[in-house]
Amino acid sequence: LGDVYKRHDLESANRAVVYVMGGEEMSIKEAEEAVELISKRINTHARIIWGCRIEPELKNTIRLMLILTGMKTAYPESYERERMDDIGLDFVD
Repeated sequence: LGDVYKRHDLESANRAVVYVMGGEEMSIKEAEEAVELISKRINTHARIIWGCRIEPELKNTIRLMLILTGMKTAYPESYERERMDDIGLDFVD
């Protein structure tokens, strides 16, 4: 989760989508453990949807795609709106 911790309050996330990808040696248990690590760092009442997939080229590697919603951010709202404008996205209230 690296740098995300510095900018956002992950404990405030109320929903998560977690997609676990790993090589042929990855077990369902290992994928579940990765999801459990995420669930311990977000709101205890958060709704989590997850899935996993074997990607043969990811030998001895596990990758996560994580989408979180409902988080509080350290940035002021005006900064977020400005950034979204810069990349052509609309801010939905």
